[in-house]
Amino acid sequence: MLKGFAESVKQGDHKKEYNYRFLLARACIVKDQSVKAPNYVMPLITKFNKDGDKKQEAQAYLDLATVYSGYVDDDISARPFQEDMGPKMLGFLNQALDLARQAKDNYLVFLALRQITFYHFYISNRITGNHHEVDSVANSFLDFCKKKYTDRLYLPYTILMQTSKNNYDFPQALNYGMLAVASAKQYHHEDELTTVYVSLGELYYHTERPQQALAAYEDLIATAKRFHKPVSVMIAPAYSDLLFKNNMADKAIQFMNSYKPDTLQSLALRYYYYLSLATLYLKMEKYENSEKNYLLAHHELKDQDTLVKIKSDLDLGGLYVAWGKYDKARPYIEYSTDTKIKGVPLVNLAIAQLLLFKIDSAEKNYPAAFDHLIQRDRYKQQYADQQKNKAVEEIEVKYKIAEKEKDIQLLQAGMKLSDEKLKLVDEKVKLSDEKIKLSRVTLLKDQKKVAFLNVQNQLQLSENEKKKKDIALKNQKIKLLTKSNDYQLLSLSKANFERKMTLGGIFLLAVILVLLFYQFRIKQKNSNEINQKNVLLQQLVNDKELLIKEVHHRVKNNLHTITSLLETQSSYLGDSVALEAISESQSRIKAIALIHHRLYSESNLAVIEMQPYLLELVQYLKDTYNTGALGISFTMHVDALTLDVQQAIPIGLMLNEMVTNAIKYAFSDGRIGRISIELKSLHYSDMVFKVKDNGIGLPPDLEVKKSASMGMALISGLAKQLSGMLDIVSKEGTTIKVVFKRIQINQETEALLSSSRK
Repeated sequence: MLKGFAESVKQGDHKKEYNYRFLLARACIVKDQSVKAPNYVMPLITKFNKDGDKKQEAQAYLDLATVYSGYVDDDISARPFQEDMGPKMLGFLNQALDLARQAKDNYLVFLALRQITFYHFYISNRITGNHHEVDSVANSFLDFCKKKYTDRLYLPYTILMQTSKNNYDFPQALNYGMLAVASAKQYHHEDELTTVYVSLGELYYHTERPQQALAAYEDLIATAKRFHKPVSVMIAPAYSDLLFKNNMADKAIQFMNSYKPDTLQSLALRYYYYLSLATLYLKMEKYENSEKNYLLAHHELKDQDTLVKIKSDLDLGGLYVAWGKYDKARPYIEYSTDTKIKGVPLVNLAIAQLLLFKIDSAEKNYPAAFDHLIQRDRYKQQYADQQKNKAVEEIEVKYKIAEKEKDIQLLQAGMKLSDEKLKLVDEKVKLSDEKIKLSRVTLLKDQKKVAFLNVQNQLQLSENEKKKKDIALKNQKIKLLTKSNDYQLLSLSKANFERKMTLGGIFLLAVILVLLFYQFRIKQKNSNEINQKNVLLQQLVNDKELLIKEVHHRVKNNLHTITSLLETQSSYLGDSVALEAISESQSRIKAIALIHHRLYSESNLAVIEMQPYLLELVQYLKDTYNTGALGISFTMHVDALTLDVQQAIPIGLMLNEMVTNAIKYAFSDGRIGRISIELKSLHYSDMVFKVKDNGIGLPPDLEVKKSASMGMALISGLAKQLSGMLDIVSKEGTTIKVVFKRIQINQETEALLSSSRK
């Protein structure tokens, strides 16, 4: 593991490095080296904190808490929960909760609150016994779920049902149980109801409502069978007892025999199995079978502490008393009454004295029997006093909690008053800000007036300068007039010279015009020949275009014929796999046929307008799979662009495969489906083609290159045909994206196609 960790760091593979760090931390926990566990994870958390990535930091704290929680085991043979593990784990969870709230990530807040609630529930059940604190935490979890995750309300309801049951508030526990069942059924989470049905069965059983208890256990078994989940053997004592009391002993034996003890990996589960079967046989007065299973249950506890063994000895002693084998019963029973053993429950001591009373009475040892009866009454009285003290302590705890709640309410009222005062201060600050703004506005008005006066002064100065310039110009004109007289004399002599030059120029112009006319006639002759050739070329282009359209039309008709043949062939097939393969082939052929249909329908034979083509293909898939009835909606984001046929066909085939796979597999859990299709032009010639759904996502271990799915193989091959990059992401659904370069059409070909359209 250390070698793999070092390689991931060296290669810069952050995902592998993350996983290896948590695996190494888990290894430290397993080896009882919990102090070293954070050393592997804290560098990551420090990096996330430095980068300001609160979401990733919260996730890391959650994973670290999960590493610590993995140390807790429900097996009665598990190692004890270390005192320093709980506070550390709770600290990590609270840190994750604070960061998730700062990141405003409701899902991480949900995970943190769920883990915190489960932690307090475990601590109260296994260590402190303080169920009131669990109520407070679970109610906070419930309030959050009501606001953000109503489809997960069954989780807090289940915890509150358990804590109410532990507090002996059976009506409230039943109420929470019913709410948990209703919530899970409303949002289709029936597979999570097995724990709820177990607790409901226990509640009904202990409140002496056998028919309701039996119905709850039957619902449990039906739900477990429906979702292929095992039925907890912990229900065996109560369920088998209910079946026996309803004259269904054979069904009880059949239920017990449905378990295989070798497959029960936990010591506690095997013990409960053998104990339940032994108790059932005892009620049926099949003492030999009962003895066999009591001994097997007793054998499972060979390595347990003394207090656990005492209960098993009492059960075995009770069997021998009912069987009439008093000599075998006495050693087991007397062992449980040994005064050297500390911590034996008073109930067990009272039962042991009653069994000894029965043995001595049967053996006609009445003085000893009378002493055991007196001792039994003494233990019963002590147990009653103990229960009264517990009741008083619970009342005191509830009173203290109520007082604390009153104090909290007073503090909250004080905080509200301080908040109102702060609001008043804020209003005063706002009023002062408005006054400052008004004074600034008046100041700006004054500044504008001063600026206007400055502009007027500058205009006056500019007018004076213009008058001075006009006087100077008039003086210059007078000077020019005097000079013009001198120039007129010179101009007369120049005029004679220019007349002679004009006559010569006219002669040269006549010669040039004759030459130009001769050149024009030659050019006109050449132009007529070129026009004739252009007419011939245009006719050839039109003929070629007609031929190409006819080819595309015939290809489209042939593909339609193939589709019809496949449709006819499917009517003779009964194999669902073959039918599905034919259906997929028809969809792929339809995607190609639409290309050829558009090619012979449109004037341009080299490119495809992608927007109408993809819309028509998606409409075909909607009609084929009846997506309206399935509750699946589509969103199209396709730019108005054209692609070469070589690229349009792979795009159409990939769309067919992606949408078909999404319709078939993405929404198998019954959720409302949304499929988004996008084809956009990026910078330069880059294009992006993306199909996204909000379904259940791909399996985490799926590798596209190694996948046996023809659809995935076809998508990968078509992406290579486009020389594009294929990217598949399975997060909050599945996103398949292909980035490729657009083929540029030859300019001469485009000009020729444009002229043919005209």
